Amino acid sequence: ESLIESERLYLTTQDRKGLAMVKLDMAIAYMELNDRKKSRQLSWVAANIYKEEGEELRYAVAIIDLCNDDLGTDALDSVALYLPIAEEIVKDQHPLALAYVYQHYGQLNLKRGNYAAAEDYLRQSLSVNEGIGHLDLDINNLIFLGRTYQKMGQVPKAHQQAVLAAEKAETL
Repeated sequence: ESLIESERLYLTTQDRKGLAMVKLDMAIAYMELNDRKKSRQLSWVAANIYKEEGEELRYAVAIIDLCNDDLGTDALDSVALYLPIAEEIVKDQHPLALAYVYQHYGQLNLKRGNYAAAEDYLRQSLSVNEGIGHLDLDINNLIFLGRTYQKMGQVPKAHQQAVLAAEKAETL
């Protein structure tokens, strides 16, 4: 309800950057409700506004959110198209966003059956995140690594990642 009110205010004042911010917040809310289609639409609107307004870094973050939605709906070609654009923008500016880019590359490769590449990208995400300490990111990376090792037939390693993820989750 407050997001809808904020959206209305930003539309009334013609504050496009504020509107884009609210659209991304709304996208996150819809993602939490498991409505990836609506989340993707809102992320796309935000990305386009940021691009038109010359907000390159925010554009990249919106694209990363868009890729997250696309991974959830198996729109893998879209992820492969847009993730390199976001990576190029954030690589020297936003370590946390870069860690998410690597995580998304890991997921993309996992879904495509490129398990060695998936492992490499997920390890890169964990490495970048060491200096940041974003716990949710670490937990998800460990879960994806576990799935990767499971697909590779490395059950003990998969189990180890699951244990590490559970231990980190207990600290939340």
